[in-house]
Amino acid sequence: MTIETILIVDDEELIRMSLADALVDAGYNVLQAQSGEHALAVLEEKAIDVMILDLVLPGIGGFELLKKLKEKFPEVQVIVITAFSSIETAVESIKLGAFDYLPKPFNLDEVVIKVKKALEDKRLRSELEGFRTVQEIKLKKDKIVYKSKAMEEVIDQIKKVAISNIDTVLVTGETGTGKELVAKAIHLLSDRANKPFVIVNSIAVPSTLLESELFGYEKGAFTNACEQRKGLIEQAEGGTLFLDEIGDMDMGVQGKLLRFVEDRIVRRIGGRKEKEVDVRLIAATNKDLAKAAAEGTFRLDFLHRLNLVNIHLPPLRERRDDIPVLAEYFLNKYNKKHRKKIKGFTEDAIDFLLNYHWPGNVRELKNMIEQIVVFGDSVSVITSDVLKGAFTKSIASMKKGDVETLPSFSVDEILFRKDFSFKAAIENFSRQLIRKALKISKYNKAKAAKLLKMDRSTLNYQIKILGINDERLN
Repeated sequence: MTIETILIVDDEELIRMSLADALVDAGYNVLQAQSGEHALAVLEEKAIDVMILDLVLPGIGGFELLKKLKEKFPEVQVIVITAFSSIETAVESIKLGAFDYLPKPFNLDEVVIKVKKALEDKRLRSELEGFRTVQEIKLKKDKIVYKSKAMEEVIDQIKKVAISNIDTVLVTGETGTGKELVAKAIHLLSDRANKPFVIVNSIAVPSTLLESELFGYEKGAFTNACEQRKGLIEQAEGGTLFLDEIGDMDMGVQGKLLRFVEDRIVRRIGGRKEKEVDVRLIAATNKDLAKAAAEGTFRLDFLHRLNLVNIHLPPLRERRDDIPVLAEYFLNKYNKKHRKKIKGFTEDAIDFLLNYHWPGNVRELKNMIEQIVVFGDSVSVITSDVLKGAFTKSIASMKKGDVETLPSFSVDEILFRKDFSFKAAIENFSRQLIRKALKISKYNKAKAAKLLKMDRSTLNYQIKILGINDERLN
């Protein structure tokens, strides 16, 4: 167990000795200093938790020492004592950072009580500061950067939801607007920040496995269930469960989740016991769930439970004030990551960015800036020509069919290419769209056809005429 150290600073030896005896009896380690200069020397050598400071000292006075202390040793809690008892003196010392105030003559029991309170306050401050540091580090990694009024309103919603007891939040917005980042911000700004943040992508996990992933299972619940396993909901206990792409979730799994959303109770597959779980649920989608419910592809009762609070992220084209600050942020971030020194953007480059429609939103802007930083060996500043070149490379890589994500591109860049062909452009786009659907569906053509909203025979025909060959297809 750590023993706290108290420093007594007083020019009267008798007072120092009486205070020291009382505090040693209370279980503290005690050091003494007869002047401000002596106190500073002790602070340079020893870790002090609480200082009991007489305001009337020879040499450096108590008020001056208090100022120096808060500049150089802000973690030290200070209790001031003086024979000149007045409200003004007390207020002035508290303004300068003192924790508490004691007039002479004082009761030694009262001194011990105030020291205990100062130490408790220090512990609480230390815990809170540690919590804030963790938040700051995590948010620096995935920083929300904005300037627009629209995003200011979103941030205000995030802050209010984070500190509230609301346990279900729906985040909506187009692909690439930053829905996962919003979920992380809500988590990190809440009192759940030091608890798990569990992400579930409803598309990435096959519907046949999603239920067991979410709810877990008991040993022997089904073939290959060789041991008991906690579901992701239970793993998020005390923290936040983020359900991404909720609009694509299987209707059957929606029904299973409905009860959990209503009363936060789960039961593992093959189990009999029910368990209450304290979890904040944040769901996200780029789809119109009301329309999906009307069309019968999303449960209306599930939508009503999810839509307790809706935070909608506007597309980048509707908050153009954010584009320059985001571009600068990403440039600084990737300059540091890739050890480059691109200085910034020319005025014509900013105009280019502002006039582009950004169908891929913030993600598209981020990817484009990183691409320029990585491959722009001769680039010292980003011009509009550099940006146009980046779009051209995206289109060229699209022809090769070797990119992982479907790139967004400027129509102008296609139309004015010397080798432009309408048929080729449509074929290239179709080829890449199908490749992406196949990748998401783990190369299961039946699932890919469903995702593309076409029957399997049409997909097979398109794969054949577009020359998509992959041994992983089934």
